[in-house]
Amino acid sequence: MPPDELIEQARRLCSAELDLSGSQLTAIPEALAQLASLQGLDLSYNQLTAIPEALAQLTNLQSLSLSGNQLTAVPEAVAQLINLQSLDLSRNQLTAIPEALAQLTSLQSLNFSGNQLTAIPEALAQLTSLQSLDLMDNQLTAVPEALAQLTNLQVLNLAMESALSVKGQATIPKAIRDRLHLEPGDRVKFFVHPDGSVVILPKIPTSKLKGILTARRRFSLNEMKTAIGERAVGGKLRGRQRTGRL
Repeated sequence: MPPDELIEQARRLCSAELDLSGSQLTAIPEALAQLASLQGLDLSYNQLTAIPEALAQLTNLQSLSLSGNQLTAVPEAVAQLINLQSLDLSRNQLTAIPEALAQLTSLQSLNFSGNQLTAIPEALAQLTSLQSLDLMDNQLTAVPEALAQLTNLQVLNLAMESALSVKGQATIPKAIRDRLHLEPGDRVKFFVHPDGSVVILPKIPTSKLKGILTARRRFSLNEMKTAIGERAVGGKLRGRQRTGRL
């Protein structure tokens, strides 16, 4: 069904969901802004380069997908959709995240993967309801420490770049060093998985393990021998009780 007919059908039925994904749209029909009852809108995998300000009229929208388009900037209208809980802007050509998105305090899922982002604004830390944040496949070299304030975050997909020197050396980005609690002089281990992915983990020296396990009090050798003996006797008695012998 053509997009115009889908929009008209959604208007008549007061639909809460509208899927216009893969419709080869190069522009959003004006009639879309009249669907005040919409809570979910999928505009993914079209050929959109811009979003009209009229989109801000969809004040009940909770889920919006603009994935797989040709957007070079986050539409200002998106920042006015204050009831949004899920926003997908992955696979576009975005180079920056506007600080205005910090107004979307109801957001629980935010996807910016597959863009050309080089930085993350600290204002993103104001999205305290955020549970999932996807920033994979960008050009990030650092992550603001303020993101640690996202205490409800359960899923964080993140990759950062580091240049390789002529000697084959690379600097581990600070955000990764902090995440792994690495300090100057620490060593790391690399694990290559069968699928080709590589995992880096800190190599913890035995000196750092001291004090991790502590006993409430020290036991003497005689106390330990007595405890072992009592355990052995108790085990024999239980065995005889199960077989009916005393």
